[in-house]
Amino acid sequence: MNRILTLCSVIIICFCWFKAPAQNKTLVDSLRRVIARPLADTVKVIALGELAWEYHLHDKKEALRYAHQELELARKINFNRGIGLGYMDKGVTYSYHREYTKAIDHYLQALPFLKKANKPLLVALMHYNIAVAYSKFEASEKAIAYFLKAVDLLEKQKDWANVSQSYTGIANSYNTLKQFSNALNYHRKAVQVAKTHADYEMLAVALTDFSGTYNTLFDTNHQKAYLDSSLNCLYQVQQLLHKKLVRNPIMQPSVTFNIANNYFQQEKYLQAIPLIQQALVLARPVNLEAAICQGHTLLGKIYTRQKKYALAEKHLRQALPIALKTSPLFAADTYQALQDWAANQEKFREAYQYQREWATLKDSIYNREKVEIAEKLGLQYETEKKQARITTLEQENQWERQLQIFYLILAGLGLLLSGTVIYLLRLKQKIFTQKANLLQEAQEKAYLRQELAEQQREKLREELLLQAELNALREEQFQKEIDYKERELTTNVLLLEQQSAFLQKVKVRLATLLPQANGLTTDLQKVCKLIDNRLGNEQDFEKFMLHFEKVHPDFFNHLDQVALNGLTPADQKLSAYIRMNLSTKEMAHLLNVEPKSIQMARYRLKQKLNLPEETDLISFILQL
Repeated sequence: MNRILTLCSVIIICFCWFKAPAQNKTLVDSLRRVIARPLADTVKVIALGELAWEYHLHDKKEALRYAHQELELARKINFNRGIGLGYMDKGVTYSYHREYTKAIDHYLQALPFLKKANKPLLVALMHYNIAVAYSKFEASEKAIAYFLKAVDLLEKQKDWANVSQSYTGIANSYNTLKQFSNALNYHRKAVQVAKTHADYEMLAVALTDFSGTYNTLFDTNHQKAYLDSSLNCLYQVQQLLHKKLVRNPIMQPSVTFNIANNYFQQEKYLQAIPLIQQALVLARPVNLEAAICQGHTLLGKIYTRQKKYALAEKHLRQALPIALKTSPLFAADTYQALQDWAANQEKFREAYQYQREWATLKDSIYNREKVEIAEKLGLQYETEKKQARITTLEQENQWERQLQIFYLILAGLGLLLSGTVIYLLRLKQKIFTQKANLLQEAQEKAYLRQELAEQQREKLREELLLQAELNALREEQFQKEIDYKERELTTNVLLLEQQSAFLQKVKVRLATLLPQANGLTTDLQKVCKLIDNRLGNEQDFEKFMLHFEKVHPDFFNHLDQVALNGLTPADQKLSAYIRMNLSTKEMAHLLNVEPKSIQMARYRLKQKLNLPEETDLISFILQL
């Protein structure tokens, strides 16, 4: 059966957004002719299952219809393998369409029939599929338990590819639980199994997921060694690709992009850019939309940081429609990158619009996560309830078997033991009633615990929201104070500049009048001297410096720490004006000197600060 063979191998494929081909029309027509012919019912069951498999990717309704027909016909002829496969086909369809609760329910129903049909490999794969579905809900403990069962069964079948993938699933589940030591141990097991059995396709998958866990460790602990370990895993995959030991067409662009992303996290943009461009070229032929979207977004972020705004905009505009179509998370990331791009250019209106789009998407993602959490809790409750029911039924079945044996003995003893039989029947009823009462009580307690946990989570969420709003208000108030002080400081400097310019003009005008003043020459000279004294007066600047220190605290302390022999008041003035981003001409007016003198003063200040020749003085001071 094609779908069983595919199920055995599909586990090794990386999760991605690579579009699957449409169903095989020739095969579908052939299978429909099979179920229309007067053939054995078992053959028709198999054909119906194959039809369900052909439709499960593209037409959920049609796939479920054929799987239901498969299941009904198999039940009718008491065909255990067909019943198990019918439930399995329904589960696979629900799983592909993200209805994991229903998928788990059908996988669990498939298990006893596949066991009766003596299909140990399919039983193992059902455990694996259940584990994968639980991992989608981030029910990691349950996922790990089923992965371990799958490993035990798969090892007996010597299915080493899926053993390796199961170890990878366990590692990823521990990664979700932030139990990184366990995660790394199981990643190593997955890699070792793949290497031992020379399964290079599975080795590439195991190493890629291993790299992802190291990235999570870096995000958590910010230690560069984790990025180096991640890159080492990706380089091993790249070597397998270069040797043509791995032929998965989506692996090359995925690995190339992951390497580029590692360089981006280390701010090594010159190494990252060509790798991203290479990943985009490789991703387009296989329509790997996730890599295409993230590649353009990452290039946009890099070019924004490099102030190459035109290139940044080009790539972000290319990423946005793909992100909106592919994933809300990708769209939120792209809008945030566009917001940074606009803000860096002081296009605050555009930045605000992108921020609103980002906030809307974050709200949408948050609501979706709430729904998934609710589904997860419902699934856990239903599973626990079903497990309790199964346990009760097994106990009852065991008890019934014991009673049947006992009844056979009683039949031989005849009427003499009839009283004992009646007593045992009453005892059985009493025990059954007690078990039912205990089960109901346990269910009620579980429901109450669930309600209490939900209330506590809601209270915590409200507290976090209130704290976030308070922090935002504080940040906004602080920013307003900074903006006000910046405007006040700039206004004072402009007033000083206007005053100095005016006095300079008066001085020049008086100087032209001196030859014609006759008896007023002495008085005019005194006025000129007063103007010179005013232009050189330090009192106004001291007030300015006091105000400047309030806006930029510790600025001069930082300068003094860098300077070799300390700074003069003139050096401090020049540094303050540079920090305010004044032009050379404006500084010359304020200091009553020629622009060339400002350039010389900047050169001397750079020497005092012991800055390398390639370091720009203005950029250095603006960063303090």
